[in-house]
Amino acid sequence: MFKDKKTLKGALGFNALQTRFDYRVRRLNHTRFVAICKKRDCQWVFRAGKSRNGTYWNVKSIDSEHTCDDNGNYNVDFHRVSSHVIGQLFARKFVDPGRNIRPKDIMTGMKDKHGINLTYNKAYRSKDRALHSVFGDPWESFKTLPAYFHMFEKSNPGTKTKIETDRKNRFKYGFMALGACIEGFNTIIRPVITVDATYLKSKTRGVLLVAVCNDGNEMIYPLAFGFANSECSKSVDMVPEATSRCDLASRTCDDSFGSTHGKRYHMMTTNIAESMNFCLLAIRKLPITSIAEFIRDLLQQRVLASQRCEIHLIDFDRFKVEDQWKEAIVDLEQRSCSCREWDLDELPCIHAMAVQTFKGMPINALCSDFFTTGWLKQAYAMAVNPVPKPEVWDIANDIRTRVVLLWKKKVIDRKTKEKSDAFCWGETKATNVWELWEKGDVVLVVVQSFLKNACIAMGGEKASK
Repeated sequence: MFKDKKTLKGALGFNALQTRFDYRVRRLNHTRFVAICKKRDCQWVFRAGKSRNGTYWNVKSIDSEHTCDDNGNYNVDFHRVSSHVIGQLFARKFVDPGRNIRPKDIMTGMKDKHGINLTYNKAYRSKDRALHSVFGDPWESFKTLPAYFHMFEKSNPGTKTKIETDRKNRFKYGFMALGACIEGFNTIIRPVITVDATYLKSKTRGVLLVAVCNDGNEMIYPLAFGFANSECSKSVDMVPEATSRCDLASRTCDDSFGSTHGKRYHMMTTNIAESMNFCLLAIRKLPITSIAEFIRDLLQQRVLASQRCEIHLIDFDRFKVEDQWKEAIVDLEQRSCSCREWDLDELPCIHAMAVQTFKGMPINALCSDFFTTGWLKQAYAMAVNPVPKPEVWDIANDIRTRVVLLWKKKVIDRKTKEKSDAFCWGETKATNVWELWEKGDVVLVVVQSFLKNACIAMGGEKASK
């Protein structure tokens, strides 16, 4: 039972590929589908039709087995393998957006595994089918975006989303800002937002807007993300609506640096936004709703990984910490971890921070004194005093009478400088090209106008006099 005729034909094509038997369609209309073997003397027949209520397609009968050849009847061109079938075969490889699968890779895979030659056009369409089956239709994703934004706000209190359409209900721009990011920005983040855009690579095109800040550790703090048909001033100015306090540092339509009002907090460029665009590079080919879900998952992963660690007590000062990648032994007395990150950097690693949270220790208890504010203040505690003017200098006689001259300078006598051996072959040496000519060597010199005294010399056998 299949939901539509397209799914039925895809399943039949997949079966033909697995059994290595090609077929041709004998009858196809709105209610019936009949396929026979490619070989005319074969008795194999496949019949399917619509159900009585017109909802599903059912397989009516499959007459006999293939009698044409036990080893299959398709050749390397196998035209019945549609892009839909090939897309289903390679769909698993497209689950990870960061994995770049090219049409040439699909062509190579089909040739190596099934012995079928694909054209580049069919391989490209197969890639689109695979992306469609995993992430959905790019055009249909715009219809589901309002519902996704609604559930996004409902699941995360304080979250703000907005979608702007034109008179014909066509998407113009929209944005999403997570409530946790807004709360952090309004309380402890410097009120300067950097906004930039990167082009989307899906069939719908458009741009992805990012609004980021710098946290107290000079790391990227994501604030809001938006979608628009172009990087224009209206779409860029829409993103800071997520907050009530901000100064905007953005790149506008003409790619010039936007002006700001108020304090800059040493943020003079949009480099952090460019870095965030690089993190989202792999998802630009996805539908708009899939991009929004990927961003939500990325923000969720920013929670400290130490919260997912399992801690086992060995003794009073030693703990066994297991995370999703490996396990490590943390020794609080020796201020050491078996992963060696804490030992080398003297900043607590993820395993040490997990133990620190587990024991309720202060946040800076495991850091080296070199990174504390007390030692930083102590390093700059001594003052640097200015030197008085020469008129008021009080200098002792032994220092006043001391003579210090300029260092010894090396002088090069250009007249006695050794001549260049640029035109030498064997035991023959000459100071210029004309002496080589007089000695019988054939020299071809090409002098270029922009280089002084540059030439190419080619020597041959002795010219006969």
